Amino acid sequence: MSQRNTDSLTKDKTITSTVESIEIIKTIFDWSAEWTEAKRHSLSHCLLRIYNDTSAKRTAVIASQLNSNRQNIAIGYDFKGLALAVMQKFGSSVCKPISQVIWIQHYGQFSVPMSYENSWVRDSFYKIDFPVLEISELKVSVKETALGVEEVQELIGWTNLEPVTEVLSEFSDVSSTK
Repeated sequence: MSQRNTDSLTKDKTITSTVESIEIIKTIFDWSAEWTEAKRHSLSHCLLRIYNDTSAKRTAVIASQLNSNRQNIAIGYDFKGLALAVMQKFGSSVCKPISQVIWIQHYGQFSVPMSYENSWVRDSFYKIDFPVLEISELKVSVKETALGVEEVQELIGWTNLEPVTEVLSEFSDVSSTK
């Protein structure tokens, strides 16, 4: 049986909840992104969901590219920087080296402007594998693998993977009850 507790909504719009043995953190996450090819820095953001399964001793992080970030650097151009920033902010919740966390990039209709031309856009997930290195040495290429929705749900402990639009509306629902 699944138990859901919304423990808190912090000032920076972070929602924490627990479903069975899985602690879930949802937030609009800001980081200082760097796009090396363009030698450009930008304050970027994404929807970040962290699934920390204490019984399976694994952590999965899903970073969803939001349309509201389209003028900034996308998660795919600076995923290493995003992962380092996540580890810096949520390291105590993650409790694992960066190479042992399951990292997933997520794109969908919420990533692009609403238009007829973009109506074909479907959810896509990519598992990002970091080599076993210390954080300070994270300068090598990462491996990217496409995933289906069922594979993602398995990686997050078979917890319901909520659509991005539902998660975003949850922020306003929880803040209006506080």
